[in-house]
Amino acid sequence: MLVIDTSALLLAVSDPRNSAATHIKESGDLHAPHIIDIEFIHVVRRLLANKQIDEVEADQLITTLNRIPIERYPHQPFAKDIWKLRNNLTPYDASFVVLAARLGAKLLTADKKMSKAPIPQPVDFILVEN
Repeated sequence: MLVIDTSALLLAVSDPRNSAATHIKESGDLHAPHIIDIEFIHVVRRLLANKQIDEVEADQLITTLNRIPIERYPHQPFAKDIWKLRNNLTPYDASFVVLAARLGAKLLTADKKMSKAPIPQPVDFILVEN
């Protein structure tokens, strides 16, 4: 069981040979807060606006996002725990951390800053790189 964040998901769909993709294939049991979809689309939009990808690549990334079986969770039940992490994480990042803690799952991320943030819950991070 893995909680996957947006940074790891983007790496995985951008390059199927990346270690993030390998972790996804090996796990097969992916979980994330609903915010992952909005964050992913936001990043794809930014990449397109900065001309780092073209329209075809952007469409392919969104199509791939929709094909990856991720069990999504509403963040509202975790709002108090997300708020408790406000001094160390953004609410977006905290939603992934809190979900991993609640599920007792490892958190797959490419966000080094998030993986090093002091948090009270025990969460095992799997840090992947480009």
